[in-house]
Amino acid sequence: MELFKEVTKIKFLVLKRIVLLLIAFLTFVGADAQDILFYGNGIEVTTSNDNFPELGDNTFFDEVEVGTTKTLTFQVKNVHNANIDLRTMIFGIPLTDAIEVTGLNATEFIKTEPLTYKLAPNETTTFDITFTPTSNGVKDAIINVQPTGYIFLFGYSNILSNNSFNIRGVGVGPEITVYQSGGDNIDHDNELSFDNGTEFGENSINSYTEHQFIVKNTGTRDLVISDWQVTSDETQNNEFVNSNEPALPLILSPDESYAFEIGYQPKDVNEDLQSITIVSNYSNSNFKLNFGGSGTSQEASDRIMMTQYHIDDSWENDFIEVKNISGQPIADGDYYLGVFRSNRDLTQSPGSNWVASIGELQPNEVKVFTRSDFGNNNNQFLNGKRLAVISTTTNGTCYQNRVDVIGVHGSTWSRNGSYNRGSCLTESAQINFNINDWIAVDVDDVALAEVTKNIAKGTYNMGGTTWNGTQWDNGLPDQTREVMISGDYNSTGNELLESCNLIVMNGAHLNFNNNSLATLDVHRNLEVYGDLTIGDTESLLMRHDNALVVGEISKIEKTTILNNNHDITYWSAPIKNAITSDVFIGVNSNRIFKIESDKINSAYADTEYRHWFNASGVMSVGKGYAVEGKIGETYPRQHEVIFSGEPNNGVISTKVVSNYTGSEDDDWNLIGNPYPSAIDADLFLQENIDNIDATVRFWTHNTPVSNGVFDRTDYVSYNLTGGSIPEVTNIIGSSQGFMVSGSETGEVVFKNEMRVALQNNVFYKPSSAKPSLSNENEIDKLWLFARNSTTEDHLLIAFLEEATDGYDNGYDGVKYKSSFPIRFYSKIDNEKFTIQGLSPFTRYKTVDIGLEVTQPGNYNIGISKRIGSLKGETIFITDHLLGVTHELSKSNYSFKVKEPGNFQDRFTLQFVDEESLNHIKQKLSHELLTISSAGNLHIASNQIISNIKVYDILGRILTNLNPNQKDIDVALPNLQKGTILIINTTLESGEVIHKKIAQQ
Repeated sequence: MELFKEVTKIKFLVLKRIVLLLIAFLTFVGADAQDILFYGNGIEVTTSNDNFPELGDNTFFDEVEVGTTKTLTFQVKNVHNANIDLRTMIFGIPLTDAIEVTGLNATEFIKTEPLTYKLAPNETTTFDITFTPTSNGVKDAIINVQPTGYIFLFGYSNILSNNSFNIRGVGVGPEITVYQSGGDNIDHDNELSFDNGTEFGENSINSYTEHQFIVKNTGTRDLVISDWQVTSDETQNNEFVNSNEPALPLILSPDESYAFEIGYQPKDVNEDLQSITIVSNYSNSNFKLNFGGSGTSQEASDRIMMTQYHIDDSWENDFIEVKNISGQPIADGDYYLGVFRSNRDLTQSPGSNWVASIGELQPNEVKVFTRSDFGNNNNQFLNGKRLAVISTTTNGTCYQNRVDVIGVHGSTWSRNGSYNRGSCLTESAQINFNINDWIAVDVDDVALAEVTKNIAKGTYNMGGTTWNGTQWDNGLPDQTREVMISGDYNSTGNELLESCNLIVMNGAHLNFNNNSLATLDVHRNLEVYGDLTIGDTESLLMRHDNALVVGEISKIEKTTILNNNHDITYWSAPIKNAITSDVFIGVNSNRIFKIESDKINSAYADTEYRHWFNASGVMSVGKGYAVEGKIGETYPRQHEVIFSGEPNNGVISTKVVSNYTGSEDDDWNLIGNPYPSAIDADLFLQENIDNIDATVRFWTHNTPVSNGVFDRTDYVSYNLTGGSIPEVTNIIGSSQGFMVSGSETGEVVFKNEMRVALQNNVFYKPSSAKPSLSNENEIDKLWLFARNSTTEDHLLIAFLEEATDGYDNGYDGVKYKSSFPIRFYSKIDNEKFTIQGLSPFTRYKTVDIGLEVTQPGNYNIGISKRIGSLKGETIFITDHLLGVTHELSKSNYSFKVKEPGNFQDRFTLQFVDEESLNHIKQKLSHELLTISSAGNLHIASNQIISNIKVYDILGRILTNLNPNQKDIDVALPNLQKGTILIINTTLESGEVIHKKIAQQ
């Protein structure tokens, strides 16, 4: 009886719990979406992806010194109609804190636990966020909270709605960057490296080598260096010489630098080490630099050296160039040239066919040695693994008695290139190889070089060359030479003037402004003490990130013809510290704009311009600026602007914002090319594809302003597929501003590697774009237009290996909304595109085309241009509304629109006629379609094809592919007609289809 009572009691309690939980569930189901509210500083913080951190509600921490902290408090209020818990649950058991910090810089924002986790309706609690920036710059994070509802005494119920808001802080402070002049950055407590100059390598005893280093403040506050501590190892005997040590304290403003030199002169054969510890107010306090080298009893030659080592992929034109540098004749038998194969021991002779006598050499004479000089005509000569020496002997002591050397023995140190001595580097023989003592030059540059250039085969002039106002005093400039301009120099034609270091002397004017594509190409340092002018279409190209830059340039830029002063041009500053009022003289200061996508301009809060702000003062490098024409002038006319200052160089980053609001207007970012030379858009997009919708958009303004608003269709687009119109190429001109859409809040990066020479004649401005000299790659591309009597719009369809038939960032460019009279687009699902990249072309592909028009009337659709295999294809367009299929490759398709509207499903682009296409679709609805033709097998399905294996009748596999698309062409060359093929096709669903066909 007692047992029965206990069982009954348990059943009652279980039933009671179920009923209460059911009541709770029904209560929570009807809950509002907003279950909690956040407050900072007593002000409500908007939840659900609030993208606007502000000082007032504590979501913006403002500027905080790197290494210090700032803590702000937030309040959480339960506005749910029942109890909540601020913890995550598993099977109704509260476990971890549900308030979490995520996002780009989450580790720099630390959260404390709330005072209490359980909140009754209208009850509050607080938690703290502490911001500790570890480096300079904007830092973003997201606070996410997903509370759980619960019933006191009876347990937990459903998970409630997620709430989140953004927070931001800015790290500020000094920052130390140290690098070799013209070399790589050096890490704190670095390992020795030739690349950054801290490894001096082996040097002959008592010989002296000096490297220059730069300490630079790359932060945002003054850097105060208070101590400079030099320490050496116990075996060192003053081998290191420290020149130009700073007087302390040394104060460096942001972007200011200080140069010092480290000399090395070994006194014995020991290894030598030295360290310098820089003590400053930088948050990491001490910055340690390590230097090393060793002595050797061997001595480099002061009579002879190798000046060029040329490796050609063809192995037909390899050579080694040698020069007498002594001023005295060299006798036959004094020196030999030896090449050591990678499997040849350095204690052996190079071998009879791998050593050549240099013979007599007169002062300054240059000789070139090829494989025929070594007696190995039938052997590969130089291949990127072989080391070469000039030696006084040919036997087993050849390497030991070397007086000059190039190459790394036993490993691949180069594959294809020309390695040259140069006046910017160590222009002397060396017994130890350091790749940084040589300047790498493209083999094509050598083949095309004028005979008096040092890179030309058989030419080498010691030292630099100077233009005296009339001629070069020591041969022509090239990328291996220090070039000085002491008299006025004017560029001619599409000239490419290359230098290693370029120095414009006081009183001299270097003028690259002749309405050409002339390019000043500086591979290392630039020093301007006179005047340097770069024209609108000319370029100053710099190659080295840490180049020394001294002085200023003048970069001229021009608009095309402006119709009135309201025509806008997008600009970007190619120099540091450009000031809007100095650059845009005559422009209404209230008509210069920038975009701040993380802020709202209250004046335009309800418009698509809500992120546009008036711009003034110093132009941010890498940002874009929208600028109207000059006021008080007669139009139409052209304007010229001049940027004067230190040219931008090296790695440059600028912030982009993605707001995740669902509105395309919120993700626009106006940025710009920060260099006084053009850049390659393909390289820019590939570098930044993770943070942006990888399509760049250039403003052309071909449509007049209407009610103060420009039309967005006047943007032309470019991505890795190509341009939305044929004239748009991969070249982004100097000072060109352009739009990108942020996919993640972060940074985009510009690099010197993106810069290009002789191609700065593309700049998108009102009314027109300058033509490009770039050759179009013969990818399968098709440009279409839709037009009426007054207006037209364009789109690009392309078929390429890198793309799929779905959305591919960088290959598909979205068609943004507009009030333009015609909006012509292709479709992926329900998304609209102005550029669409598809998987490789087959005749059985179709492309959905849409058209939106604001006016009734007569329209036509046609082909602007087609390249690749599409040149010879028959192209159709089907009008599903009228039931018409028209051969577009013969003529434009004309039709009438009776009423304005958006015809999303009206047109299909196809490459077979409608009857054939319907037959294919019919077959696809029942089975796998296979079509065999000479040397080719076409396979298509209504599902994605995961894998295809093709066998012959003997079971030998002919191909094994994973196409992951619905149709594919399989190349099967060299098969006889009638050959039986067995095809095993695996579909996305996992279904495997087996077919047997005969090769046609």
